[in-house]
Amino acid sequence: MIKQICSSRRRPGMTRREYFDYRFQVHGSIADGGEKPEDILEKYIQTHVFDSVYGARPGPVPNANHAWMARDDVTELFYRDWDHMMANMRSDYVRDKVGPDAPFFADFESAMVLLAKERQEVLPVVVAAEADERNDDTSRFVAMFFVAPPDGVHEKGGTSLDATLTPLLVDALADAVAAGAVRSPLMVNVAIADAPLDPTQYFGGKDMPRYVLVYKIVLGHKQGVGVLDSVAAVRKAQALLADKAAGLYDESLSYTLFGREGLVMDASKNIRFDGSRQPDLSGL
Repeated sequence: MIKQICSSRRRPGMTRREYFDYRFQVHGSIADGGEKPEDILEKYIQTHVFDSVYGARPGPVPNANHAWMARDDVTELFYRDWDHMMANMRSDYVRDKVGPDAPFFADFESAMVLLAKERQEVLPVVVAAEADERNDDTSRFVAMFFVAPPDGVHEKGGTSLDATLTPLLVDALADAVAAGAVRSPLMVNVAIADAPLDPTQYFGGKDMPRYVLVYKIVLGHKQGVGVLDSVAAVRKAQALLADKAAGLYDESLSYTLFGREGLVMDASKNIRFDGSRQPDLSGL
């Protein structure tokens, strides 16, 4: 399916908790409200962020952060095809109900968005997966690694960088998989070249950096391996990747968000909005 992926931060005047509550309970219920036409959206996931890491802003000042840092959540909207997505964008419901709610929580200037197709990359599983009630398919802990290309190549989409970078990331994650800190498969979201829609028209952020790959790494599949242990394992893998892939991607603009998913709705499984599925970040 085609996906819209957007990493966002909250508007001024909101705490992160206020943002999370409004984002899921209010906006999520509107996005899958009772008035919504059934064919508007296939699937909708929110990932609420509990930690993150960003590249350094290049320049003469050491340890300088980018002005756009401090992401709060990630939105993933799934569509069956281009026609389905365009019908959603042009629908009266999105125009009159969903869109007007966004100013109550969103910082439009800083949104980072791409259109992508997701594929799955099987990771070498050394230990058998064990059930973890905190990490089922509707509430997984994940790392989302947003990869910026070297200057001047982002218009070509993410296919070329996927072919060179993804095998290196799979190798780098091998120890984390063996330790039970990462679950297979790795989700590889590859930006689409020549898309018929500029997603910044919907989410904002037209002056933000553009990304060609978003890796979703599912944290932890072995009981006894804590979420923060999984975060440390991913960070170790990323350090190995940076050594092996120097020059393949822009480390300054690339960043990683650690969060927990909340499934807002999934039409294919007849799962409708339920406020109890808001991501629970307590205890971290």
